[in-house]
Amino acid sequence: MNILIVEDDLDWRDALTRIFHQHRHEVIAFQDVVSAWNYLQTYPMLDALLIDHVLPGGPFGVSLVKRARLLFPHAAIVMMSLFADRELVIEALRGGVDDFITRPIPPNILISKLDEVVLRRKGEQIAAQPAYQVGALELDLAARRAIWYGAELQLTPVEFSLLSQLLAHPGRVLNYAELYALSRGEHLDPSQARTRLKSHILNLKRKLVRPDLPANETPLKTVYGFGFKWEIPLIKEQN
Repeated sequence: MNILIVEDDLDWRDALTRIFHQHRHEVIAFQDVVSAWNYLQTYPMLDALLIDHVLPGGPFGVSLVKRARLLFPHAAIVMMSLFADRELVIEALRGGVDDFITRPIPPNILISKLDEVVLRRKGEQIAAQPAYQVGALELDLAARRAIWYGAELQLTPVEFSLLSQLLAHPGRVLNYAELYALSRGEHLDPSQARTRLKSHILNLKRKLVRPDLPANETPLKTVYGFGFKWEIPLIKEQN
C-alpha cells in the first residue's frame, strides 16, 4: 500500500513509518497540514491516509480530511488522536474519515484495522462509483482511470477531479469558482480560484490534445469570459 501520514509527534511518526515499512508498505510522512496538502495535489495514487487530529499551528487534521476525500475518494482515511470524545469523532466522520483510532495502539492491531478499512473502502467505491463515457473518453471513478481514444491519461489528482466534474456536467459552462468548489470542496472568490486552477486546466487541455487531430478538436472548451465546458459531441447525419 501507499500510505500518507500526517503527525507532528516525531517519535510516533517514526514509529508508524517503521511499522509500515516492516510490512513492505510505501510511506510518506509530514508533520503539518500545509506540507501534506501541497504534496497531495500532485501525487497520483494513495491507498490510505493516517491523519492526526490536533496539529500545532493549525489547521487541524479535519480540514485536510475534507479536501483529501475529494481528491482520493477511493482511499481509506483514518484519524488519530490521544483522546476521542463524542463530538470529536462525529466531526471526523462528517469530514470523511473511515475510522477513528486513539493512540498509542499496538502495531498488530493498527495494521489489521488499516487493512480492514482499506478493503472496505475499495469495496464501497467499486459498488458506488459509476463509469462515464462521453465520446472518446471513458472515466472510471472507482479505478481513478481516464481512457482517451483507447490510451490511459496520466493525470494528477487535481486534473482527474476537474475532468470528472466537467464530464459529470457535459455541455454546462463551469467557471473557475464553480470548478474549485466542486472539485476541492472549498468556496473561493473567482480570482483566487483562477490562480489555483489555471495551470491545472492548461495541463489537462494539453493532455487531451492528440497529434492526429487538430488542437481545437479537444472537447474541453474555453468559453471566454465565462468558464469551461465539456462539449457534447455532435451526432453526424449519415448520408
